[in-house]
Amino acid sequence: MKNLMDRRAVLGTASLAAAAAVLGSSEAEAQSTGGRMTVHILDLYSGMPASGVKVDLFMNKGEQMIPLKSVMTDADGRPESGPVLSGDAFSLGRYMITFDLSDYFKGVDKTLPANFFRKVSMEFEVTDVEMPLHIPLQCTPWTQACSVLPGG
Repeated sequence: MKNLMDRRAVLGTASLAAAAAVLGSSEAEAQSTGGRMTVHILDLYSGMPASGVKVDLFMNKGEQMIPLKSVMTDADGRPESGPVLSGDAFSLGRYMITFDLSDYFKGVDKTLPANFFRKVSMEFEVTDVEMPLHIPLQCTPWTQACSVLPGG
């Protein structure tokens, strides 16, 4: 039985090493260090990641939402700069994220009528700075689904 446990440990270590090699050392390091906030936008209308969407992040300070960061999504539907927040910038508190779809779908298909969803906003709370959060948005010109998933 002890040999079986040793094999599992070896396989687990090998899997982590392989993942680090595939991801590259800087991304693997980011994956292993505490909390961060990532976003990903999928356009279900075209079946592609949503490129060129402005994402604004705000944090609640007292009675106001203070702008923290503004990024644009790349061809993969994620901010080119990586996580929206990480390290010391990822702190406890109440946040609001806004996805500005105002012009995105007009660029995808010029025949579409005016968008029903101009901006999709969601408020949420970070209660553990060691727990990564992932915020996926799935959208069409007429519908959207957004959530905050732990462990992103």
